[in-house]
Amino acid sequence: MTATPDLTYDELGELGVVQEINRQLLHPIGLALARLKDGTLVVRTDPDPEGWHFEGFDLSEKAEAFAALQAEWHPRRRAALGYVVQPVDSP
Repeated sequence: MTATPDLTYDELGELGVVQEINRQLLHPIGLALARLKDGTLVVRTDPDPEGWHFEGFDLSEKAEAFAALQAEWHPRRRAALGYVVQPVDSP
């Protein structure tokens, strides 16, 4: 994916970004990024101790799309910056 204009929520969804943000980051801590019917983006909370999870969905297609983005961008970041995920400075 080369330089592009800003991406919409729908485009991020097609690329698997929204799914993977939820699956890898937010669901494990009881949160979920969602878009309401009016288009508003919210982060929802789930009081259930198991938190959010996908049920009845095939996650593989979007996970593969997201993995393709990682495969393209991670080497670039590592080459340019020396890391993929920016390290946290230790005191």
